[in-house]
Amino acid sequence: MLDSLLIPLDGSEFSEQTLPYAASVARAAGARVHLAHVHVPHPPEDLLLNPQFQFEGVNMAEYEAKYRAEEEDYLKGIAAKMEQDLGDSVVPTLLEGDVSSSIERYALTNDTDMIVMSTHGRTGLSRFWLGSVADELVRHTSIPVLLIPPSADGQSGVDHQFKHILVPLDGSERGEAILEPAMELGAEWKARFTLLHVVPVNRIVGARVYPIPMGHLEERRNQARQYLAGLSDRLRDQGLEVNTRVVDHATPAEAILRTAEAENADLVALATHGHRNLARAVLGSVADKVVRATTRPLLVMRPDKD
Repeated sequence: MLDSLLIPLDGSEFSEQTLPYAASVARAAGARVHLAHVHVPHPPEDLLLNPQFQFEGVNMAEYEAKYRAEEEDYLKGIAAKMEQDLGDSVVPTLLEGDVSSSIERYALTNDTDMIVMSTHGRTGLSRFWLGSVADELVRHTSIPVLLIPPSADGQSGVDHQFKHILVPLDGSERGEAILEPAMELGAEWKARFTLLHVVPVNRIVGARVYPIPMGHLEERRNQARQYLAGLSDRLRDQGLEVNTRVVDHATPAEAILRTAEAENADLVALATHGHRNLARAVLGSVADKVVRATTRPLLVMRPDKD
């Protein structure tokens, strides 16, 4: 059950594009929504380009109090808009400290079932921090993270449903860890699932790349088909609609992205780390490439144990 969602916001339009998706999930699941912004201390922006001596006599505490008040008002404003649709199940919270650790600590303390956030924010002198924080959370938290890329169409007032979920798998139990949160999310719309296994066509030895002999390639295809068939049977026994795909490709991340496009998947769900056994390591660094290149919502999770 999805009872509690956390939406980190940094004040940017990028971060707010998650709101329609989170609202759709919360509405379907009846989940409570936590809005969180982390206050990041910073010098007065209107003095950044002035000589250092002009900071003398400036009350920095007043500046910080001013920004905190603005950030609290920002969160309350977002919460008020969401409550028009979701009722009084929206909780705005201003956090302090290191951004990523503050968000994860809050998520764990409040029994968050899923974090919903944008994959990109702004950088530089701006106070917007979400993009780099998404990267860090995906690498460290074991809480499922629903990532919304900038190219996703997050229109307000639109019911964003996840009716078709693509799940890339590498044959490991660790890779299969994503299935439970994907099924929890998909249950709200009775989603159908496409299980994907990418068979690498090359093997890398040192700095050299060698094509896998056709006979070995066919053997790996058969192993992949048998694996997906067994797994899909187990999922169908739970009442799910499941299809399978086995694809040959030199670049697993590209194969995942192309399959998501060809299948018109509403969501791609994958674990961030899989086993590194021989040539079957489809996940891990591949997940990072998919996160950076996808134009579709992406559900990722790092298994509890590496």
